[in-house]
Amino acid sequence: MRIGISVITHHGQNIWQNGLGRNAIFLAELFQCLPFVQSVLLIDAGDQGVMPSQLDLTARNLRVMRTRVATDEVDVIIEMSGALETPTHAFRPDRCDEVWHLPKHAAFAPMMRLVHRCNVHEVPYIWHPQFIQQRMREVESFGLTYGLEAREPADDMTRGGRLPAGPQLAPDRSVWISLSPLRLRGGWTCPAAGVRRARHSPRSIPAHGECIPWRTRS
Repeated sequence: MRIGISVITHHGQNIWQNGLGRNAIFLAELFQCLPFVQSVLLIDAGDQGVMPSQLDLTARNLRVMRTRVATDEVDVIIEMSGALETPTHAFRPDRCDEVWHLPKHAAFAPMMRLVHRCNVHEVPYIWHPQFIQQRMREVESFGLTYGLEAREPADDMTRGGRLPAGPQLAPDRSVWISLSPLRLRGGWTCPAAGVRRARHSPRSIPAHGECIPWRTRS
């Protein structure tokens, strides 16, 4: 089976701009682990034709193709990060063969089944720490460590009933925070991913350093 996953490229793109772009990569790598999958490629619905600079496609055995070029290269298309047709596509009942949705959108399953007139399936969240680990290595080259620094509150702060809070870039020892799974949020225009069979037809720390996502486990 040959699988295509839609992505959207644009000028000034960055892998940290939204979670959906990263999850498209997670899904592609997941499919590559299946023995019956022959190839996985990314179908670009944008205007750049290349992925963000932080993403090494060669190391991941992935390619980016325009929609017209990819037509004869795939058997299944998963519309995920970029819309492959006009904005009115959601109301064409024959457009998708299946719709996949996340657990948080379970309440919308009956609506999606009615609108798309096809099977609707709940799928689990997927996540991998690779991009955070990559960014951690980048900041280490500047003598910094990504994490929380363990320290005692100052006396003048505890008197007022306040404690110091917030992440610290500690140059030496750190207590690593627990990372919650990054969900498929950024970039979504609807609560589902359409799955279709292909129809064969004609300075110092870089600026994106502050975009490192983090969240302590509650």
